[in-house]
Amino acid sequence: PAYTIVAYVVLFAVIATHLKTKAQLWRLWGAIVGMGVLVASYAILQHYGHDFLDLTEITGGGHQRVTSFMGNTIFAAAVMLMTIPISLVAATKSLRLPTGTNRSFQRRVRLWLAAFGVTGLWGVVLAVQLLGITFTFSRGPWIGMMVSLLGFLGLAAVFADWRTVGRATLVLGLAAALIVAVLQGLGSISILGMGRWLGVIFVLLGFLGVGAAFVNWRALNRAVAVAGVAAVLAAAVLLGAAWFKGDVGVGGDSSTPSKPDVESTASLYATAPGLNSIVSVSHGCGR
Repeated sequence: PAYTIVAYVVLFAVIATHLKTKAQLWRLWGAIVGMGVLVASYAILQHYGHDFLDLTEITGGGHQRVTSFMGNTIFAAAVMLMTIPISLVAATKSLRLPTGTNRSFQRRVRLWLAAFGVTGLWGVVLAVQLLGITFTFSRGPWIGMMVSLLGFLGLAAVFADWRTVGRATLVLGLAAALIVAVLQGLGSISILGMGRWLGVIFVLLGFLGVGAAFVNWRALNRAVAVAGVAAVLAAAVLLGAAWFKGDVGVGGDSSTPSKPDVESTASLYATAPGLNSIVSVSHGCGR
């Protein structure tokens, strides 16, 4: 432990004394985000039974909780807990919104497409990491991640402006839509008993919402901020309430691998009235 703390102090000192330019900052952010996406991507593959490197550790969480490259589910979740807030900060900083009205039509279209593409890319990056940390089923890191994201939004609202909050929540809202779409499309959850095609609808709605927000950002930035927060909270309730009860992807003893051809569906019970009739969760999540 002492060696680890000393290593943290040395790393902090190196960054604090050598990080002087924006280019260096973006390279650092890029390394952190890339690491988070890599760890989360393999965690998702593990969850759906594609552990082609055979890295799942029984002592690190069993077959039902992913460990990614970390050897332990808590360690994997802790890594993503640190990379997700940085990813949101980088996404918010990099997003340039098409707000000018005195430009030519072609120029506005190019700016709109650029903003749309950047938002879509960051939405995918965040969705992958959020799915990865969800599949660790580690409640502490998951709560810490939610606190860090809400803390960032709160600080942005106090010390920045609504446009900054709007950019952050726009990316988060798209990521939430993509997460629900993936889980619905792969049969991990079932909303209102609908088929997997509903996942495609969520993807289309997410990207249509992003495109519509960019059409008149000046007038809609506050509405986007509210809608983004609502989407994130809804996704957190739908997913968090389920696996807090151990319903998502966990069936039986964690040391015993689940049968890939058997899926039992359990109702999701939460404090919200009627929620168990809206969403059901499949044990194994597509394993």
